[in-house]
Amino acid sequence: AGSPKSHRAVTNRFSRLANAAVFAVDYRLMPEHRFIDGIIDCREAYTWLLDHGPEGKAKAEFVVVAGDSAGGSHTLSLIAWLRDNGIRMPDAAIALSPSTDLTLTAPSNRDNIRTDLMLGPVFGGLSKIPLPVVWWGTLAAFRLSPTNPVASPLRGNLADLPPTLIHASTTEMLLDNAARYAAKAKAEGSPVELHTWQNMVHVWHMFTPLLPQAEEAFEDIAQFLKRVESGTA
Repeated sequence: AGSPKSHRAVTNRFSRLANAAVFAVDYRLMPEHRFIDGIIDCREAYTWLLDHGPEGKAKAEFVVVAGDSAGGSHTLSLIAWLRDNGIRMPDAAIALSPSTDLTLTAPSNRDNIRTDLMLGPVFGGLSKIPLPVVWWGTLAAFRLSPTNPVASPLRGNLADLPPTLIHASTTEMLLDNAARYAAKAKAEGSPVELHTWQNMVHVWHMFTPLLPQAEEAFEDIAQFLKRVESGTA
């Protein structure tokens, strides 16, 4: 799980709807590696792509970055890092059910435990642990504070970002993480859209083409990319 193989259905769908080559980053994962190693891999992959296309060395003309769940948070962390370092930003970003905030302070982290059939059984128990203990555990495991924008992009500067589309389900634990990020980014002047689906599992997109709502979500992404290309996003 969490590899280019497990996400082949998603990346293949992205490629077809955008009529573009997709570079799936097999970034290093915890616990075998440090959290920051995966972040570094995403940064290096992106900067490499700016000068390398599917046919060889060439300047990138149009680039979109995307990710889901933790990868969605990596996507949002990446675009902020690119802005801060004066590197050519992508034309658009897409985050599917992103985590955005490791402090676990969003209400849906608790309220949607029973309705989130994917994350609830795995992470629902964290709601019974005092937050200071969770934060210390996060600091020990990630070697980063849960309030650090590298790990929790919601906690950083969200101004001057590229057009960004966020998807989330109304019944998943990360709903408010996505909503808080979108609201803050829009308040700071960035063109961020949040689109929600009713009663879907976390990252329901992976069930394309079997799930009609997954197909609807990808059609929504296609329309977003068309608006980006036309300059209306």
